[in-house]
Amino acid sequence: MAKKRQPPQKERSHTVERLTRGELTVFLLGTTALFYNRLSTRAKMALLWGSVRKSQAELAQNLKHDVICEFRESVYLCRDKKAPTLLHTPFGALKGALRTSAKDTKGIFGTTVGRLIRIVDETVFVYGIPKLDMRAVKPPGQAPDIRTRAILPEWAFHHQLRQAHIQRTWNPQPACQCR
Repeated sequence: MAKKRQPPQKERSHTVERLTRGELTVFLLGTTALFYNRLSTRAKMALLWGSVRKSQAELAQNLKHDVICEFRESVYLCRDKKAPTLLHTPFGALKGALRTSAKDTKGIFGTTVGRLIRIVDETVFVYGIPKLDMRAVKPPGQAPDIRTRAILPEWAFHHQLRQAHIQRTWNPQPACQCR
């Protein structure tokens, strides 16, 4: 019986990925308005306890919206008196913006950006003057309503990021001789 002929072994080469780290300070100047969408206390309570159906007399007696209160509750306020600004935004918004911008950049993927970039501090201080924004909204299946929130037409922030950078090296020599 003849021996089965073995196919020739191919040389193998391995790619070594080296991970380097660095810190980066980002200065960002907003070119479009920044809307604050923090969930108000009233909305949180309605989600937690449910809303009670009011009669026509109760509805006529009270205003539907407290504009000043809704405006103040729409922003994230810094509790620390030594903070450089009164307003801040959660770090997830910054990381989400970086992931979204990666979608528009050739060769970079949002998931890669999400894995390789770390936000140093959880609080991103926002510079700007908040203005009152009231817009009519129509939720599906409901009556139109007015949405009151803060808007920053001009804003900026600076923040520190930690990034990991992958350096790919190619080894032209085979890693092992398989025979």
